[in-house]
Amino acid sequence: MRGDRLRQLREQFGYTQTQLAKMVNVSMRSIRNWEANAAPGGESLVELAQVFSVSTDYLLGLVDDPTPNGHNNALSDHESMVLSALRRGDQIGAIKAIVDIEMAPQDGVEKVANIS
Repeated sequence: MRGDRLRQLREQFGYTQTQLAKMVNVSMRSIRNWEANAAPGGESLVELAQVFSVSTDYLLGLVDDPTPNGHNNALSDHESMVLSALRRGDQIGAIKAIVDIEMAPQDGVEKVANIS
């Protein structure tokens, strides 16, 4: 396991070790060990890949392309966060990510909510 990749993804998605541990049904100690390059079991590895929408090969350091099967899904980081939240059943997290997308500046111009 490439612990640096796991740590980077966890921080990119804004998860604590405790939150990630709950998502994949392991102890926080397991997350800490994996981030120190210990190898998770197969089932946990697959769950981690699903949480972050990356391939298991990427987490293992076998490839540098994080997209599953080498496909470029062209999702932005925010879109990936929405998808990941929905896969976890976290509707509130998905809504927050969607709001972040809608409120993000586009081409240097901030969007203004249309209130009618």
